[in-house]
Amino acid sequence: MCNLSKGIEENAMYRGMQQATLSSIRNLMVSLNMTEDQAMAALQLSDTDKEKYRELLRQEQ
Repeated sequence: MCNLSKGIEENAMYRGMQQATLSSIRNLMVSLNMTEDQAMAALQLSDTDKEKYRELLRQEQ
């Protein structure tokens, strides 16, 4: 596989994982009536990831 194809595949995998994490956060917030912080703590996200996902959640609104 060429480097470009590998980079595209890795980017697609990262975006898929990112969308799955966002979905998990939203599901916990709705199903268990958790706050953003509680949902991210339940998923054991790092502080860096928490900031990234907070921004992504805000962009969806």
